[in-house]
Amino acid sequence: MSFKKWVGSTGTQILLLLLVFSLAEIGILFWQNGKLKSSIETLQEQVLALQGAQPLSVGDSVPDLAALNLDESQRSVALDDKKLLFFFREDCPACKVNFKNWADLEEKVGVENVLYVSVLPVEQTKDYAISRRIADRTVVARNESILQDYKIARIPQTILIAGNRVAAIEVGVLDGDKKDRFLKIWNASLASLRP
Repeated sequence: MSFKKWVGSTGTQILLLLLVFSLAEIGILFWQNGKLKSSIETLQEQVLALQGAQPLSVGDSVPDLAALNLDESQRSVALDDKKLLFFFREDCPACKVNFKNWADLEEKVGVENVLYVSVLPVEQTKDYAISRRIADRTVVARNESILQDYKIARIPQTILIAGNRVAAIEVGVLDGDKKDRFLKIWNASLASLRP
């Protein structure tokens, strides 16, 4: 059988077509795997860079927060007054538990005194913040320096800042007594900031 006849047969054409589709699918899988591998490597590098970092301590000084709004405009948040910062990421189970605790605390200190800070990119944060009804008080840590300045090695973190200094900090779930402690410190620092 000549090559021309072999290629011209219906069975061979179907076989060649299946081979082309298989090769295309393998190419797509390699491409997707490369993107996934790159994302995983980036995340691993970030974790390794922050792994040795200890969280902030009470009394540590912190700079004003340079972040992104959910519309990707830049935002600078002055921390010379009091502010509660809630560091989170949408895929964090402990953060999901903390949202009820944070909402309770937020109700007592006032919405204007709270800022939710996502450590994920804007596109991953926006829909989540909208669904949680916190979009108006959510910002995104725009670069690694925020994670370094605030020593965010683990999520969730609740940080009470007063006069650009840490007044209280909790890494992990902010439940019961811890939440009450934050509220007491909030009220005490409020009294000390009054003229």
